[in-house]
Amino acid sequence: PGFVASLPVVTPVGARPDATPFDLPPVGGLTLAQAQAVLKLAAIGSDLPSAVLSARIARFGQVANGAVPADRWVWAFVVRGVFNAAACVAAQPSRQSCPPSVATELAVFDYQTGEFLEDRIPAYP
Repeated sequence: PGFVASLPVVTPVGARPDATPFDLPPVGGLTLAQAQAVLKLAAIGSDLPSAVLSARIARFGQVANGAVPADRWVWAFVVRGVFNAAACVAAQPSRQSCPPSVATELAVFDYQTGEFLEDRIPAYP
């Protein structure tokens, strides 16, 4: 009697009425399909099987920290797979800091150009 059901309002991404230019990535960046193709070309450490756990567009500072400006728009992928231990040794300060061969990786690419920026194994600390 006092309850009125209503459907949720669905607003397409990029069309939020409260969005500001600082909330949305610039127009003209890579689509998900294009970003996945870049990810595949980068080989993510090996040709062994891997699975994309997540993919998102964000500012670099929201997904990682490092030499890349924090406000740069990026594609960030978290991938689970089997990684090349030799590549890990080259990227890590010591062999003890390398994860097991089955791990996660954070792969970060420029949102507009697809330029590889950074990867981390494991993706999560």
